[in-house]
Amino acid sequence: MDYDESVFKEKANRKARKIWLIFAILLSANYGSDVANGLCTTPYYLTFLFLC
Repeated sequence: MDYDESVFKEKANRKARKIWLIFAILLSANYGSDVANGLCTTPYYLTFLFLC
């Protein structure tokens, strides 16, 4: 069994990217509902989306 570090890094990066994407989607939905309920301002939400 060969250990190829580049394959491991590629798989790890894919998993991390998926996790961060899910995290960003969930937070965007949460902050979006906060904006809809008047708890956060629209510029705050847009800044968050820009940073995501």
